[in-house]
Amino acid sequence: MLKDLLKALTSIKDLKNFILKYEHLIAYLFFGVLTTLINLISFWALSRFTAVETIPATVIAWIIAVIFAFVTNKIWVFKSKNKSRKETTKEIINFLIARIITLFVEVLIMWLMVDHFHHDKLIWKLLCNIITVVLNYLFSKLFVFKGSHKKLK
Repeated sequence: MLKDLLKALTSIKDLKNFILKYEHLIAYLFFGVLTTLINLISFWALSRFTAVETIPATVIAWIIAVIFAFVTNKIWVFKSKNKSRKETTKEIINFLIARIITLFVEVLIMWLMVDHFHHDKLIWKLLCNIITVVLNYLFSKLFVFKGSHKKLK
């Protein structure tokens, strides 16, 4: 991918080819950044302006971010063509299972690093988001929208 990126910087044609080749990955990274911002801002607002503790604030921020992530992943990243209620319900359930796994990872890391070792909560929240973005992409591509990504280049 790095070789393709460097080549893409040499001409408009190569840049267009790069964007077409990595469209779903670029979209995932774009919406992953937005999801991370939503998660961080929600967590920060809950921590700053309410009496919500670290773990509940993490979970609430996660719920808000997961709703945003499902919609963007289904429509723009993996371009799922599943329209029936049954297929969409299956995607939602698989998406939630994958996200619950990464939520568990995030909560465990936050508990360990913030509550136990007393490290900076926003730094660890950001690091957790990086870890979960990578894991979430893999879960979405391999399990949640697996029928959709085969159509992607």
